[in-house]
Amino acid sequence: MSENNLYCEHCKLPIGGSFIRACNKENNKDTFFCCYGCKLVHELVSGKGGDSESSWLLAKLGLVAFLTMNVMILSLLLYSDYFRTIDIQAIRNINYLLFGLTTPVILLIVIPFFKSVIKSTNSLYLNTDSLIVMGSLSAYFYSTYSTFTNRGYIYFDTAAIVILLFTLGKFLEATAKAKITRSITESIGPTISNATIIKDGMKKDVPVEEVNKGDYVVVQEGNKIPVDGPIVEGYSNIDESMITGESGYTIKKTGDYVYSGSMVLDGRILIEAKGVGKDSLLSKITKIITNAQMSNSPIRRISDRIAGLMVPAVIIAASLVFAFWYLKGENNEAIMNSIAVLVVACPCAFGIATPLAVCVGIGRGLKENVFFRDGAVFEKLPRTSTVAFDKTGTLTYGKLYPVSLAFDENKVKNREEFLSILASIELCSNHPLSKSITEMVQNEGIQIDSALSFKSYSGRGIEGQVGERFVVAGNKKFMEEKSMKITPYILQKQNGSSLKEKTTVYCAWDGEVKGVIGFKDPLRADALSTINSLKEMGLKTILLSGDNENVVEDVAIKTGMDSSKGFLLPDEKLNEIKKLKNCGKKVLMVGDGINDAPALSTADVGIAVGSGTDIVNENSDVSIIDSELKRIPWAIRFTKEVRKKIIGNIAWATGYNSIGIYLAATGMLRPIFAALMMVVSSLFVISNSLRLQRFKGI
Repeated sequence: MSENNLYCEHCKLPIGGSFIRACNKENNKDTFFCCYGCKLVHELVSGKGGDSESSWLLAKLGLVAFLTMNVMILSLLLYSDYFRTIDIQAIRNINYLLFGLTTPVILLIVIPFFKSVIKSTNSLYLNTDSLIVMGSLSAYFYSTYSTFTNRGYIYFDTAAIVILLFTLGKFLEATAKAKITRSITESIGPTISNATIIKDGMKKDVPVEEVNKGDYVVVQEGNKIPVDGPIVEGYSNIDESMITGESGYTIKKTGDYVYSGSMVLDGRILIEAKGVGKDSLLSKITKIITNAQMSNSPIRRISDRIAGLMVPAVIIAASLVFAFWYLKGENNEAIMNSIAVLVVACPCAFGIATPLAVCVGIGRGLKENVFFRDGAVFEKLPRTSTVAFDKTGTLTYGKLYPVSLAFDENKVKNREEFLSILASIELCSNHPLSKSITEMVQNEGIQIDSALSFKSYSGRGIEGQVGERFVVAGNKKFMEEKSMKITPYILQKQNGSSLKEKTTVYCAWDGEVKGVIGFKDPLRADALSTINSLKEMGLKTILLSGDNENVVEDVAIKTGMDSSKGFLLPDEKLNEIKKLKNCGKKVLMVGDGINDAPALSTADVGIAVGSGTDIVNENSDVSIIDSELKRIPWAIRFTKEVRKKIIGNIAWATGYNSIGIYLAATGMLRPIFAALMMVVSSLFVISNSLRLQRFKGI
């Protein structure tokens, strides 16, 4: 595993330049943690190391807290001259006692952690938490020297309390980080561990990892589907909300494809496993989310670089502070102030400033059916100046519906007769237009007969016998091929009505066209409000479509777009995006994720509008899982807020640490309070990031 592709075993956040390595005794494999706190909490509460080890760790922490409190009490009594009436040897004995109480604290907490850091890095790069350890060890070793040489001051209280506060702070920090990433895990859905397969005619429960392609998997009512594949037996209502983002259920029957993570609401189905393990849709989604958390954005790389440079810089600063006070003859101040600088300057807040906000952003987006693929989106999307839209399948539903009808009233008895004849021939076809016609006629309760001698001509039309009539249905060119005359009456009806849509289907018998039905791909219900919201945000909008210029212009006018272009092939859309970028525009492209792949990948940010199964498409930076266009302006506003939080976190860490270092260097901040300041700094960054979870929804 590359060090650049690690994430913490406990909080699941990406690991930066340094990490802590631990060996999992159950499988003899290394596990990695971003900080000491995550390793501590993981070992304490996850049971990974066994109950006995967890119990020992809890006892160890309790013992450390008990010893530290005793060290603090004795130290305070010494500082207050409570023991002024006893002799020097008694004071020395108290110092020996403090040494004896502090040493277990160092051995139980500090030394194992410090050894782990050195072992894991295999370089001179020190973990940011090492500053705390260095401060604590400095106080401990100097105090030990003073105790056994009877010269100088002792700071066993500083050595013990700093490491205890540090441990407490990291514990709280690790718990908060795990809470953030847990919300993302809950959005993905629970892990499926077992599956029931049919083997040699018998049912057998096996771990889902042991299911192979071609196995037959049985899923009973109320259970999650563990694999992707077609149903080979049975039918059921399936809850696919985790995949598609759509509420309600979908009726699935033999031959239909189902996905892992979906739930069988009723009945029993038998599935042939096609997508198993890492090839299943659920695994791909999980991998994408994990990669999104790990992705490095420019602002994160900057903060990581600052955090990495701060460790040696702080060590140098602490050394200079020590030298300054030592040369002034203030030995006590030299020790205390240099330790305080080490402790307060620990750049933990820098390390979590960006990844925490990104993780909260990803989780919050999932709750709104907005899938952020990359952490860099939170920097790029807020800078958008121009939004380019595809039309079909994006602004429209991508499905043609019958919207207008004209028939020869002199040749056909009434509308019902014409639709009955047309639907009877269309019922035999699987073409989308045929299905739209039959669905409309069935909804109106009009009788549909069975057609005989049916024949289909790809891309042109169909023909067959309906009762005593030989019926032909299709486009204008097909009518000419079949010598079906389009009468002046039909032409007049067509030109004088709203039958000017892109697609029309003619229906003819007895040598002439008796009627024509027009289709239209309607705008999505939220198209107009979405464009208005974007314009209110000061963004320019443009429509880029492969449809004819008149239709494209009509849609642009209806939605209030600033400009439009039609008759564009995919590569021509790409060129239009390039032109906008060359003019200095920050371009957001919104498409259906399939035909618009080149434009989506070329734009500064690409948003794919489609079903939940489309989120594994790698051409887009963002996917709108439920195809609701209103989520686009929400995503822009939300990413602006995420970026604001990231900048705020970094600014806070910079300012807070700078003030802390100044106070520590000038002697106004004791190491104990420096440790508290370090904890407060990290917790502020965490709480500031968590506020994104309360960002207003749609």
